[in-house]
Amino acid sequence: MLEEAVEYVKLLQKQIQDLSEQQQRCKCVVFKDFTEDSIKDSSHSHV
Repeated sequence: MLEEAVEYVKLLQKQIQDLSEQQQRCKCVVFKDFTEDSIKDSSHSHV
Protein backbone atom coordinates (compact mmCIF):
# COMPACT_ATOMS: atom_id res chain seq x y z
CA MET A 1 0.00 0.00 0.00
CA LEU A 2 2.74 2.45 0.97
CA GLU A 3 4.80 1.57 -2.12
CA GLU A 4 1.80 2.27 -4.35
CA ALA A 5 1.37 5.67 -2.71
CA VAL A 6 5.05 6.48 -3.23
CA GLU A 7 4.86 5.52 -6.91
CA TYR A 8 1.75 7.67 -7.31
CA VAL A 9 3.45 10.67 -5.71
CA LYS A 10 6.49 10.21 -7.96
CA LEU A 11 4.18 10.15 -10.98
CA LEU A 12 2.45 13.34 -9.83
CA GLN A 13 5.79 15.06 -9.24
CA LYS A 14 6.89 14.16 -12.75
CA GLN A 15 3.65 15.54 -14.23
CA ILE A 16 4.02 18.74 -12.21
CA GLN A 17 7.61 19.13 -13.39
CA ASP A 18 6.58 18.63 -17.02
CA LEU A 19 3.80 21.19 -16.65
CA SER A 20 6.04 23.77 -15.01
CA GLU A 21 8.62 23.32 -17.80
CA GLN A 22 5.89 23.86 -20.40
CA GLN A 23 4.72 26.99 -18.60
CA GLN A 24 8.26 28.38 -18.55
CA ARG A 25 8.57 27.76 -22.29
CA CYS A 26 5.22 29.47 -22.90
CA LYS A 27 6.25 32.49 -20.83
CA CYS A 28 9.49 32.74 -22.79
CA VAL A 29 7.61 32.67 -26.11
CA VAL A 30 5.04 35.23 -24.96
CA PHE A 31 7.76 37.47 -23.53
CA LYS A 32 9.78 37.24 -26.75
CA ASP A 33 6.74 38.19 -28.85
CA PHE A 34 5.92 41.02 -26.46
CA THR A 35 9.41 42.50 -26.64
CA GLU A 36 9.49 42.23 -30.43
CA ASP A 37 6.14 44.04 -30.65
CA SER A 38 7.43 46.73 -28.30
CA ILE A 39 10.50 47.25 -30.48
CA LYS A 40 8.32 47.53 -33.59
CA ASP A 41 6.03 50.04 -31.86
CA SER A 42 8.93 52.19 -30.70
CA SER A 43 10.45 52.20 -34.19
CA HIS A 44 7.12 53.40 -35.64
CA SER A 45 6.89 56.23 -33.14
CA HIS A 46 10.34 57.50 -34.17
CA VAL A 47 9.35 57.76 -37.83
